[in-house]
Amino acid sequence: MTWRTIWSVATPLTRTLQSSRTPRRGFHGALIVEVYGPEKTENINLIREVRLQNDAGRWEFFLEGTPFPFDTTESYSSRRKTDRFTFDMMKQYLGMLGIRPFERDYILPSSSESAVLVELTGNLPPSARDVSLDEARRLNGIES
Repeated sequence: MTWRTIWSVATPLTRTLQSSRTPRRGFHGALIVEVYGPEKTENINLIREVRLQNDAGRWEFFLEGTPFPFDTTESYSSRRKTDRFTFDMMKQYLGMLGIRPFERDYILPSSSESAVLVELTGNLPPSARDVSLDEARRLNGIES
């Protein structure tokens, strides 16, 4: 069975204040879907990337990898970069990949009273390694 890692970011457009020598106004926001797999690629096993981001400047749109059958490729040539990849498109793509992060029942099933969210911050130690889900649960004391 082929396992994939999917990294997604949905940060709404917000006004930020950046400072360098003089404060300047800008915007910050991003819609990102990246899919990684065991296949060797030129970019750290990246299979597909669709990215719309604004880092306190202008909107930038990036594509990498082979489009999935559900990619809305006709949108990628829109004049406005913000029309090339929308939040609705992101939800659709993630749904086609079997992920529904914006649905409460997906994050916290009705049969469960709690959930665990793991957030990694900083650099991973050299001892960090890939492990199976079962091994990760065992190492973290999480029972099925």
